Amino acid sequence: MKNAEPPKSTKSNDLKKNPWKRKPKTKVNKPSGPASRKEHKTKSRDRITGNYSGNPRLLAAEVILELENNRSTLDRLLEEKSEAIEALNSRDRGLFNTLVYGIIRWRGRLDWILATFSRKPLAKLDQAVLAALRLGLFQLLYLDRVPQSAAVNTAVETSKILGGRSTGAFVNAVLRNAVRGNYRTSWPGPRKDPLKYISATQSIPAWMADRWLQRFGFHQTEQLCQALNTIPDIVLRTNRLKRKPELVIELLKDQVQSVRICSTAPDGIRLHGLGRPVSSLAGFREGLFQVQGEASQLVAYLLELAPGMRVWDACAGLGTKSCQMAIMMQDKGLVLASDNNSTRLASLEKEKTRLGISSIRTKRLDLLTISEGPACDRFDRILLDAPCSALGVIQKNPDVKWFARQDRLPEYGKRQLAMLNQASKFLHPGGILVYSVCSFEPEETVEVIKAFLKSEQKFDIYRPKASHWLRKHITPAGFLQTLPHRNKMSGFFAVALRRHS
Repeated sequence: MKNAEPPKSTKSNDLKKNPWKRKPKTKVNKPSGPASRKEHKTKSRDRITGNYSGNPRLLAAEVILELENNRSTLDRLLEEKSEAIEALNSRDRGLFNTLVYGIIRWRGRLDWILATFSRKPLAKLDQAVLAALRLGLFQLLYLDRVPQSAAVNTAVETSKILGGRSTGAFVNAVLRNAVRGNYRTSWPGPRKDPLKYISATQSIPAWMADRWLQRFGFHQTEQLCQALNTIPDIVLRTNRLKRKPELVIELLKDQVQSVRICSTAPDGIRLHGLGRPVSSLAGFREGLFQVQGEASQLVAYLLELAPGMRVWDACAGLGTKSCQMAIMMQDKGLVLASDNNSTRLASLEKEKTRLGISSIRTKRLDLLTISEGPACDRFDRILLDAPCSALGVIQKNPDVKWFARQDRLPEYGKRQLAMLNQASKFLHPGGILVYSVCSFEPEETVEVIKAFLKSEQKFDIYRPKASHWLRKHITPAGFLQTLPHRNKMSGFFAVALRRHS
C-alpha cells in the first residue's frame, strides 16, 4: 500500500485526544406529528434551495451536486448562485472558491482514495453522499488549517442536509476509515499501467489521458496534466486607450501579492494572490483593464490590424476579443461583433461602455444561417473564434474535463469547418481571416484547416510579420500553438488565412 498524500500539501496534525468520542446527549425537543414533520422538511428544503446562512461548505457541496446532476457548466451555476456567494464574507468566499474548484480539479484522485475506504462502490452511491464525501476528503487532504474532526463533521452535516439524515453515518464511517488509514491506497504502477496511473494520480479522464499519451508520451503527458491542475494566475489586458501597462501595474501593486508584465502578450499583466473580485480593483470601473488570458491575447495579433479597418468578430461571445481589436485599432474603424445569443451581446454593450470604446457595433445573428453580409459586403479582417471543446482551458474551467466527450470532437470539427466556410465568403481579396479555438485536439485544429484549404482554393496560410515574442509560438506549418506545460498559458490554436483572389 502506498501513501496517498496529495501533491500540494501534507497533513501532519494528529487527532488530539479522541475527536470521535461521543459527547453527552442533550435533550432535544424533536418535532412530532404531521404538521411538525412537514415544517421540519420545509426548513431542510429551504436550506438546500438557497438559504445557506453563510455556510460556504454547504453552498460548495450543492454546486458540486448540481454540477453532477444537471450537467450545467460551472460558470453558469456560479452565476445562478451569485447572490448567495456575494452574501458570504470575504474569508468564507475564499473558502467556497477553494472547495469548489479544488474538488472539481481533483475529483478523480479523491474518488480513487474514497474507493479504498468505502464498503460500497462509488458508482452505487447517491450523488449527494458522494458530494459530501468529496467535500470532507478534500478538506482532510488539502486544507491544513481545517482540523480533521471539523472536516469530517461538516461533511456529515452536509450529507444529512443534501441526502437525508440516514446518510450521515455512512459518510462519517468512510472518512473516519480514511483518517485512520492515513489515506493510504494502492496507485497503479506508472510503468505497468501508465494510463491508469495518469488518470488516477492526475485526476484526468482515461480517454483524455489515452489520447495525450499517444501524442505526447508519458513524461509530457504527466507534465501537461500537472499544469492543467495548477491554480492559474489572473491575467488582465490593459486598455491602451486609457493607460499603459506600466501605469496599471503601479496602480495595482499594493492590491495583490505580485503583479508583472506577461512574458509574451505586450498588453497583458499577470496578477498573483488576488484575494477578491477583479471588479473591486482600482481602475476597473474606469475601464483601465479587462480580464483576458495571455494565450487568448495573442490571437488578434495574427490579423495585423490597423486603424480604419472593417473587422468582423463572427462568434463574439462576450466580446473580449472584440474589445481588444477595437483598442488595437485605436478605436478607429468598425468592429462588428455578432453572436446568436442576445444576453452575451447585452453584456458586450456594457463592457464596451466601461472601456470607453465607440467603434464596436453588435448584431445578433447565426453564422451558419446567414446568406448575405451581416453589415457590409466584405470585411478587411475576420476573426472566427469558433465554439469548441475548450480542452485547452481546463486549468481555468476544471469542470470541462469531466463533461467533455471524445465522440463529440469530430462533431465540433464539422461544425467549425462549416462556420469557417461561411465566414470566408465575406472577406475582401487580400484580407485576412483568423481561425482560433481554445483546444489543441487535432479534430478541431489541424484537420479543420486541412479540410478548408482543400475545398477553398482562394485561401492560403499567411505568416504575419510578427514580433519575436509571437513568432516563437508559431509552428513551421504556420500555426499559432500554445500548450499549458510548455508555455505556461492556456492551450490555444490559431491560424491566419489570406484570401489571394
